Amino acid sequence: MTLSDLQKFTERFLAKHRRQVLRKGPFLEFLVPDVLKAKGIPERYRNATFDRKTAIERPDAEFLALGHPFVDALLEYVGSYDFGGLTARRTLMEPKFAGRSGYLFIFVLRQRITREGDDECLFQFTPVFVRSDGQIDDEALPAALGASIVETMQAEVPLPDPGPAWQTAREHVEKTAGIWDWAEDVESLGMSWVLFE
Repeated sequence: MTLSDLQKFTERFLAKHRRQVLRKGPFLEFLVPDVLKAKGIPERYRNATFDRKTAIERPDAEFLALGHPFVDALLEYVGSYDFGGLTARRTLMEPKFAGRSGYLFIFVLRQRITREGDDECLFQFTPVFVRSDGQIDDEALPAALGASIVETMQAEVPLPDPGPAWQTAREHVEKTAGIWDWAEDVESLGMSWVLFE
């Protein structure tokens, strides 16, 4: 997931919690939603940016990326039971993939790096889309993350067992990221059933 994806996700979260994002030159300004205030983060961000170059050039910038207190608090909240966002059923409008369906899993991978005697952790946002036929679908993954949701009034039908898809996603992450200790190095943020129309 790119910084642009993280920005879209953050802006949607803020809109859901009735917070406007004001653009002031290279920066964003917004009030922190009440649900995150208990996390000990400021009530307002005035010089926030998702742009790495701006963050490097401007010492007054708040670089919103994985590891920033606001972003970490947001991701922790959307992955909590309070949010109710651990699982979802989503119908997405993307004609190119119409008829495809499957489970979207969202993971955060932790990688420990030792530098000059100190341990440092890097975090990587890792989504995996497993089609209903059991195949990893990297082509439809960006759309599964960001396509427009369609409001539907269809009767809800039972979904396939997510167990086999979970196992496929786990094996994919272990293989591509070289995970040795799943319990220590991987956190699951959520899962959703995705149907493209």
